[in-house]
Amino acid sequence: MAKLNNPLAVKEECAELEIFEMDGEKKTESTGLILLIRPASHEEVKKLDKKIYSEVKAVKNSEKADIEEYMFDRADTVLKDRVRTHIEGWRWAENAHDDVKDIKFSGKMLNEFLDAKPFGDWIKRQVIDFKAREANFYKRPAKD
Repeated sequence: MAKLNNPLAVKEECAELEIFEMDGEKKTESTGLILLIRPASHEEVKKLDKKIYSEVKAVKNSEKADIEEYMFDRADTVLKDRVRTHIEGWRWAENAHDDVKDIKFSGKMLNEFLDAKPFGDWIKRQVIDFKAREANFYKRPAKD
């Protein structure tokens, strides 16, 4: 029997996020890097969320553990993991410097980018801001 496709099924695609240099809170010029950002419904994102929540639940249930200390100690690692998991890949804008246009996406290269200063901080900040705006967009308004 043939499988029927639901014409109303929604398939979320990756969004594109252009990364800019930053001066404090202000975006300045484009780095030429355009990230492909996974939707929250992506299996890898859901898998990481489940892992994080399971760890937090285990710490909360532990009599010896201090959840606030645990979260403080793991904040940077969790943040980097969340950003890394949301990035599907990248492409370079036409105006990107020729010396970077040949850099292909890989997990190793992504880690190097995220660890680079200040470039990694710009990426993390802008991905987090993008995902926060996206989450707020999908929130339901409070009922009166």
